[in-house]
Amino acid sequence: GAPGRAADLSSKAPKVKAPRHDVGDKPKRPFSAYNLFFQMEREFIMDLLFEGKSPEDEPLIKAALAANPGKGGDDKAEDDRTKPAEKMKRPPPKDPANVYVDPDMPKRYAHLQLDRHWYSVIHKAKRKHRKTEGSVGFTRLTWMVSSRWKRIGTDDPETKAYCQRLADRELEKYKKATEEYREKVRAAEDEARKAEPAAAAGPPAVPQGGAVQRPTGGAAA
Repeated sequence: GAPGRAADLSSKAPKVKAPRHDVGDKPKRPFSAYNLFFQMEREFIMDLLFEGKSPEDEPLIKAALAANPGKGGDDKAEDDRTKPAEKMKRPPPKDPANVYVDPDMPKRYAHLQLDRHWYSVIHKAKRKHRKTEGSVGFTRLTWMVSSRWKRIGTDDPETKAYCQRLADRELEKYKKATEEYREKVRAAEDEARKAEPAAAAGPPAVPQGGAVQRPTGGAAA
């Protein structure tokens, strides 16, 4: 009958799960030391182009490319070679309040106007796309940076140590934030489990005798 069907439906009620959005977003994994170096060296190369200089003539980049020939090193394809620097236009200066300042920044990059939170995955603003076809192709740029990184331990230990310190610091923040996130998830799931018995019980039963009884046989009076 109807009461039995209601009980059957209530027994099949779905389990209540903790909604993840109630505990915030899961922490994002931080930049590695190489990710940080890539950002700094990219800005360094762009600054050379703004000055009308060729990145391949910069001593450390020149040595790195010579030690790592190949795609981007010997390939002078139209999309990969460095093109006339006069085509590069320097963007306007940033608001000082939005510029990264660190007295321990390696001298090579101290003059750059990096975003205030360039090192942080959480706070870093999305970088506006800058068209570089008039200067250096992305393949060529990546090859310069990766070639530099291969020799950074011997050619530029100061920068390597700096990037590693930043990466280690951000990793510790990530670990702490991740553990706090997991604790929030566990707490939310515990609350959801406590609510399951009440949800599974369904609506209160109608007291005995409270329902209208239909006659089981015979004619109606």
